[in-house]
Amino acid sequence: MKQSVSERKTHIGKGEKISVKKQCELLQISRSSHYYKKVPESDLNLKLMEMIDREFMV
Repeated sequence: MKQSVSERKTHIGKGEKISVKKQCELLQISRSSHYYKKVPESDLNLKLMEMIDREFMV
């Protein structure tokens, strides 16, 4: 069974002899996905999405 990107990302080690670039290449993930940090939705954005849902999902 093929591992997901998030599972493969757990195998990357910064103190390894192989560079992060090479580890990402070997694991077939982009370096940007390795460094990406998810940003939570703002309260304002959540409120706006709720208002849009109420208006158009009737």
